[in-house]
Amino acid sequence: MSTTRAPKPFRAFLSYSSKDKKFAGRIKHALEPYNIDAFLAHEDIAPAANWQQTIEQELKRCDAFIPLITKENFHASYWTDQECGFALARARVILPLCSRNPYGFLEKYQAYKRKPGKNEEQLIEDVLVGLASHKTVRNRFLATLISALRTSSGFDQSIAICRVLARISQLSKVQMAKLLRNAIARSQVHKSVESVRHLRQLIKKNSAKVEKPLLHKFEKKVAKYSS
Repeated sequence: MSTTRAPKPFRAFLSYSSKDKKFAGRIKHALEPYNIDAFLAHEDIAPAANWQQTIEQELKRCDAFIPLITKENFHASYWTDQECGFALARARVILPLCSRNPYGFLEKYQAYKRKPGKNEEQLIEDVLVGLASHKTVRNRFLATLISALRTSSGFDQSIAICRVLARISQLSKVQMAKLLRNAIARSQVHKSVESVRHLRQLIKKNSAKVEKPLLHKFEKKVAKYSS
């Protein structure tokens, strides 16, 4: 009997000043619904652990590096610029979240700005859509996102995942098949009017890649709970 392996966790490294740890905590929390394992030094390093060694290990194994570049604190930190240099040297995908413009070697990277009225959840959605444009991690990230739909803990989480997927737009035939199977299996998805709306947008954009029997099964499941 064959079993489907869950993808390895998609790992993000949050680089931040200790003075911004509350903001960093909110970003980590905003990434959790998408099954992204975000490393947060002040929470994830055990008291007895070697701090520098743990930082290096996490930088080596992360899929994406997210510096939280605040106006007052980021550049003043002893660690943040060193972490940025490490990530640059290892050619990690870098997605700066900024309240000031990136500087130095980070200037060439697209910055995601903290704008008035935009909360952390909305900011993270923009970051995730940008993440999907990076070829080196796109498939691993999409596998994580599609898998998160299968294990979503509630309607809000399902809606958030479906909204991001709809914004990403182009998926492969295999990815669309996995997505539809997960949507059929998870009641928090096919019972949600908003999740279904986002998925139908995605299906329309990828109509040539959708298996008709799966689509019929999905629509039949949706109809059962919308009638």
